[in-house]
Amino acid sequence: MPQSIVLFDVDNLTIPALNALPQSQRDPVSLAQKTGKHLLDIAKCQGQIVSAYAAIALRRSFLPEALVQRCQALAIADTLLNIGYNVILVPMEPNIADRELCKIAYECMREASINAYVIGTGDGQEPFYSLFSDLERARLYVHVVVWDVVQHVVRFSEVFRVSRLCDTFKDHIDGNQEAQFSP
Repeated sequence: MPQSIVLFDVDNLTIPALNALPQSQRDPVSLAQKTGKHLLDIAKCQGQIVSAYAAIALRRSFLPEALVQRCQALAIADTLLNIGYNVILVPMEPNIADRELCKIAYECMREASINAYVIGTGDGQEPFYSLFSDLERARLYVHVVVWDVVQHVVRFSEVFRVSRLCDTFKDHIDGNQEAQFSP
């Protein structure tokens, strides 16, 4: 039976989405949950989900805005845990969440049973570019979910599919809160 894995870079995918939503709909916990479920739905179409991982960055400062961000990040983590994700909390540093998710992907590549990778990220730059190239060379299926801009480094080939979350969530952005999400 085909098996898949989900890798969700929460900050890189949800921050641009939050900025695009009307102020009245900017609920990061709800958005992370909907995005997380959307990624799981995509993975289910590729086979049994072996694991799902979400990386969330935490600010180190004790300033009030940093404490608010940390509380929000922990609420997102709890929500994602409840829908089946393994959550990785990392310090807020450049590309650290990306590197952690890539490490997991490389570990999973050693397992021949995993043949599909669903990756939710806001960028296709390093370290993801190297990962995408390695997955493509291994002829493994990759579905990359970005917010709106498909980075030039994410190439299209028979083993790649790229979708834009802004297209999926368009009705919500336009104010239709009853819109359905589907893979």
